[in-house]
Amino acid sequence: MALRMAAVMAASAWATEIGAAPRQHRDYFLDPPKPGLWAHGDVYTLGAQASLESRTPIDDEFGMLALRASGLVGIGYSEAAAHVDVRYLFLTFGASAGYRNVWRTYRGAPGTEVTRDQRNDADGASSFASEAWGWAEGRGRLVIPFDRLWLITNHTIRWEDTPRNTYDWFHSNVHDGGVLYRGDAVLFLRSASLGAIGPYVRYMDLPRNDRRRGEISAGFIYGIRLGLKKRDDLLSLLVLARPGDDEFGSHVLRLPLWTLLVYRASFRLLEY
Repeated sequence: MALRMAAVMAASAWATEIGAAPRQHRDYFLDPPKPGLWAHGDVYTLGAQASLESRTPIDDEFGMLALRASGLVGIGYSEAAAHVDVRYLFLTFGASAGYRNVWRTYRGAPGTEVTRDQRNDADGASSFASEAWGWAEGRGRLVIPFDRLWLITNHTIRWEDTPRNTYDWFHSNVHDGGVLYRGDAVLFLRSASLGAIGPYVRYMDLPRNDRRRGEISAGFIYGIRLGLKKRDDLLSLLVLARPGDDEFGSHVLRLPLWTLLVYRASFRLLEY
């Protein structure tokens, strides 16, 4: 009897220990990322991306150094890039550089529009060109947590060697080559069981026809741990609208709307 009781107690303790690991919240992607060597696989509405990321804690895990290399293939372009980010508490500073090969390059003469209808016509006639160029950017991020409400703002200075008056697959707008600014903000409402959602506003200052052009678009972002794998996966949806702009957005939708649906699965290869 004593042996049986000891076995029952041991089994109960083992089950308690196994069950003690906290279940991963569905809004986990807003928490500080876990250190280690990670591999990420993304499938999105227009293609796929793979990346390898090393995350090293700094100053007793109050900060982190992240180094990442990524490769992307989409319906209109492919890209290889390298990224570095340094986070300390709620501030992050980073930089990236990459090279983009755009096999569906939509461009117009200076001073003309590159509308969604024109891009659809170019697809139908296979009259688009193939171009390649480099780009680089520096960025900063501030996260302000208010319990269940989290405000996240990003500011980016980016240089692209884009041909003049060319559609940008990454930002879903039209601009010239040179220096551009992108600032955005999202106010997430967090839920451990339902994920996180919030309104999103983006402002861009773009080079266009030897002038600077300001552009505001708005929409929302939603993200949730989908659960196709036990931990560390994510489904996210970004919707941006700019009513009245014939050039903005994906020409496939034929609306001044840009939507990006992404599923990411992450795998920790090494623990630091």
